[in-house]
Amino acid sequence: MFDFLTGLGIGIIVTKLIDALWIQPFLARKEHAKWLRAERLESFSDLSKNLLALSLEKERSQSPFEVYALAARSFLLIEDKQLIKDIDEYIAKRDRFFQVNSGKQQPAPDENIDDLYKEIYMDARRLVHRLGEELHSP
Repeated sequence: MFDFLTGLGIGIIVTKLIDALWIQPFLARKEHAKWLRAERLESFSDLSKNLLALSLEKERSQSPFEVYALAARSFLLIEDKQLIKDIDEYIAKRDRFFQVNSGKQQPAPDENIDDLYKEIYMDARRLVHRLGEELHSP
């Protein structure tokens, strides 16, 4: 009987050690990954909508500062630093388009507003694709 209780006690201790040293850290990493994906999904979805709609989903176009405020959360969640830089450049380029299109700035001699629109439209699609890749990366 004593051997049975000793074996049972050792089994309980070993089970608790396995739980504390292996299972709990594994579950914590899994929960963190699930949380991070949910945060990225929400943030990247908002940013993607803004990029593809050229920030015109609102009643008025947004200033670059408003777009940066929206992008800030995504910037914190993006691992690819080049993607952050490319989004930053896109926001500036898109603002340039709106400034020229509204007549607030003069286009450069070699600048065509239709070409600039096509360029920012294609850039937005590429950026959204890259955000999707970032979302699905481990």
